[in-house]
Amino acid sequence: MKKCLLVSAVALLCATSAFGWTMKIKLDSNLSYEGNLHGEFTTANHIRYISGGKLIGTGAKSGHDIIYYNHFGRSVGSVTPDGDRWLFKDASGKTIGSAEPFGGEVIYKDAHGKKFGSAFEYYSGTGYMNVRGDIIGQADTDSFPLRPIPLENWFIDRSIPSVCLPYVVSVLVDRPAAAAGLRAGDFIIGWAGQDWTAFDFIGPDCNQVQSRIDAEIRKISQLDGSVMLVYRPAAGESNGMAKGKILKLRPMPSGTKGIMYITDEAGPTFQHRNSINYSEQIKKIYLIGDFEQASARNFNPDDYVKETRDIPGAHQELRDVLVNGVPATGWFWVNDSNGYVMSERDIGYALEKAAMAKQPRITITSYPGAKIFISTQTSEGQGDPHLNSAYEFIGQTDEKGVFRWNGSEKYALPLGAKGLAFYVQKIDVSDEDVQKHPMITSLPANTEPAVRAAMFDQVRRMLAAGSGLQPEIKYGYQPIETGRTVYEFR
Repeated sequence: MKKCLLVSAVALLCATSAFGWTMKIKLDSNLSYEGNLHGEFTTANHIRYISGGKLIGTGAKSGHDIIYYNHFGRSVGSVTPDGDRWLFKDASGKTIGSAEPFGGEVIYKDAHGKKFGSAFEYYSGTGYMNVRGDIIGQADTDSFPLRPIPLENWFIDRSIPSVCLPYVVSVLVDRPAAAAGLRAGDFIIGWAGQDWTAFDFIGPDCNQVQSRIDAEIRKISQLDGSVMLVYRPAAGESNGMAKGKILKLRPMPSGTKGIMYITDEAGPTFQHRNSINYSEQIKKIYLIGDFEQASARNFNPDDYVKETRDIPGAHQELRDVLVNGVPATGWFWVNDSNGYVMSERDIGYALEKAAMAKQPRITITSYPGAKIFISTQTSEGQGDPHLNSAYEFIGQTDEKGVFRWNGSEKYALPLGAKGLAFYVQKIDVSDEDVQKHPMITSLPANTEPAVRAAMFDQVRRMLAAGSGLQPEIKYGYQPIETGRTVYEFR
């Protein structure tokens, strides 16, 4: 059993060496997906999950966590290390499951601790089983990449009929909508005097619903004195039970209104599975026609504390924003590139990315096929690095003994890196003999270095076995030193 599985902080990160992998999971007869690493898996890249040739979601590293996003780019949950296990959380941060090494396997459990699946070594890869013991998938790596449970749950929910509802996620305080009484969390119904409402457009295609409402809002922006109609959920409203009221906002002048909304199958007050019923409940409240006048709102920027941090690629704006499903007014960090309000995870990601860009890049060389490990906990070590819980496997050297990361001989040190280690089963077979072997000479010229290195190591072992040679195990440690750019293990 691979030590990476048993001692690494996050099992998924074991698979982030130069070797790529593909995971194939079949949840039931109608739902299946594939996952694979896309590019260099650092803070800037991700895992793609595809079903039926279409992207259904991604996973992106953020610190020690993996954040899962649906195909709209909205977070559906995460996985985070917790000692020797990993906790799966939904979009609200609620723990929904776990994965824990046990007896050479990884056991998946739900939030109540009940087992619902496992992962195990499967030939030279990883196999996945459901609670009945049926094999439901495999990955072509033995580093045990974790199933994306939050994304799987969202994917399963998508098979249930649903509709997409437009609700406000952010309101610019210095624009007309905020003064007119609009708050984050309000659902867009329409505008008084118009011949349409959002109910005319609501359907299962979120992009289509949003584009049609966008077109109507552009027309409204030309009108002076327009009155917006919204549904405001009651305090604590959840689980798709509409208990709120329809509000008529104060008249707004022509021009942009400062409204940012999304159209989604789930939100703070409803879920995918009850979106249709929730929409019908809101419509019934609207048809009663008893609209309440919204109160005008006045804002003084000095009443809110502005942050002093410097966040790369972002700026602060005074907004009314949904925070954990509840509207809150204050200064929020906004992404310069897309205008979205950033969560604390987004901010941490931006800071980490900026810090990583400044990290030194080093060259690591050793014996061909040597395994390389790194630690952010200690600069020292002894014994087999596989058995040292402070060290994490990051990849192997190629047939020339050079460690490559995403095709480059330069490796960017992770934040807080303190020590490096290597492990190799050195076999006294010459490189020349290996290079002449038909398995190597027949490899295409464009073979990935990682694949070529694996074949090189396999042929070396075959030749050694044929000659009765026994491998010599070597390993060692070196501290990471400021200003040092070359590390050699021999």
